[in-house]
Amino acid sequence: MEQTKSAGDVSVDGDDDDDDVVDDAGHHDDVGSDTEMVKDSNQLSNAAACFDESGDEKCDADLELELVTPPVAPDGGYGWIIVLGASLAHLIIGGLERSDGVLFLKFINKFNQSAQATAWVASLCSSVRLVLGPFASYFSNRFSCRAAVITGSVISALGVLLSGFTTQLVQLYFTYGVISGIGRSLAYAPCLIITGMYFDKRRGLAVGMATAGVGAGTFLIPPAVEFIFEEYDYLGAFVILSGLCLNLAVCGVLMRPLSLHRRILELKRKNKTRVIFSEGKSYFHTVVASNNTDNAISGSGSSKSIKDENRIPLNVQDHATDAKSLIAKENLTGAVKKTEGISKTETKKKQRFIELTLLKEPRFLIFCFSILLFTASFKAGFTFLPALVKSSGLSESNAALILSIAGVLDTIGRVLVGFLFDFPKVKKFRSLIYNLIVFAVAAVSFVCPLVKSFEGFAILVAVYGFLTGSYISQKTLIIVDILGVEKLSSSFGILICFQGVGSLFGPPLSGLMKDIYGQYDEAFYFCGGLMVLSGLIMLGPTIWQRIHP
Repeated sequence: MEQTKSAGDVSVDGDDDDDDVVDDAGHHDDVGSDTEMVKDSNQLSNAAACFDESGDEKCDADLELELVTPPVAPDGGYGWIIVLGASLAHLIIGGLERSDGVLFLKFINKFNQSAQATAWVASLCSSVRLVLGPFASYFSNRFSCRAAVITGSVISALGVLLSGFTTQLVQLYFTYGVISGIGRSLAYAPCLIITGMYFDKRRGLAVGMATAGVGAGTFLIPPAVEFIFEEYDYLGAFVILSGLCLNLAVCGVLMRPLSLHRRILELKRKNKTRVIFSEGKSYFHTVVASNNTDNAISGSGSSKSIKDENRIPLNVQDHATDAKSLIAKENLTGAVKKTEGISKTETKKKQRFIELTLLKEPRFLIFCFSILLFTASFKAGFTFLPALVKSSGLSESNAALILSIAGVLDTIGRVLVGFLFDFPKVKKFRSLIYNLIVFAVAAVSFVCPLVKSFEGFAILVAVYGFLTGSYISQKTLIIVDILGVEKLSSSFGILICFQGVGSLFGPPLSGLMKDIYGQYDEAFYFCGGLMVLSGLIMLGPTIWQRIHP
């Protein structure tokens, strides 16, 4: 029997809006805009001709379908729930780390050790969290960001709880420094990774909002830590803080994998083959869904499907041809699935724990060393800031309040700069602006020892919080500018590994300065010097890029 396969008999709608398709039962199915479509439905007709009625393949030639790749990132929708979860996780992790200065004073009072030895507790915790960044990235790729955050929550809570039973400072190195640091690492990196996956055009704003939780945590948690230590003593305080760490599991539940998100959206469109009867003609409607791109296969998730109905008019009396076409299209769907499975297997084999080849990119390598020095200075500054305030004659409560002020401006800086960096006119200058922020932070570090009043510290720390929040929140944006979003997961793990090295030696070296000179002024001068060096390292490549784009 003859079957018409001309392009004129095929109706394909290429709009991005959802289509409302009516099947023979009168039901409606929505076909979403984020899927891929076969541009020429004659390819499906040719595919049908390659199979006989039994479903056996008759053609030796390979069938190729031309596909249009959709944007990988949803850029909204459930992405804002991801931002909420990441922001809450940053609130807890960042708030606890910004409380290191308060804890430093508590450890000094309890164990009566040197500033350098005591600073190792907070330094180890932050360093372990950051150095294990590649492992956290690998764990997220191997399982999911959701699994990583929930696992990290349990481990971190265990480490903090055990810290309450310590009787020697060296024991804190293991419980609070190592165990809690491992947990925080698994909960920290995946939050930024999955935020970068869910957003593209508004990535700067999304990352800024996600990391703004650090500012909120800095505002809320340091005064709370000071309060619970006064009310519940050493053990009771750590029991409460371990409960706070368990709340990271709630944040992890919100981290829906992008691949799962797309499968949920396309549930009604996967592997459907329907016969549509309309006005005395028989139409075949096929939707073929399969995973797309290496990113989708590796876990970031994306799907492709034939977006719109591919209607092939047939003689309504020719039901044999109907059956033949149905069998052919079912075989086509199976072939796509089989190819997809092979691709997934190959991708898993190629997956690496850490891609050190990324360090061959000069700009990325220089950025890593620059942020290493920045982190060493920044971590030491927040560790010794409460001690500096107390040494000026103010109370420990005032010292904790100073950190809260920094937290408010930290939040504003993260969101505001993230919003500004998304403007097209600002994007080409954001690497330069990002670099200049480092020199501004260095200037504040040099001025800190000169201030003696609460009002002066409040103003200075507000500026310090705004600048550091702006810098830290946009590091993933700079990575994307250098390497591209497809390398974000692996490169971010390497970057925070460098940060971990800086966090490891920054506070102890600054504490050594205090032990040698007897006051905290030299510690902040040391921090300012490291910050200047960090800016100078990154300034050369930034200017070179501006001259030779």
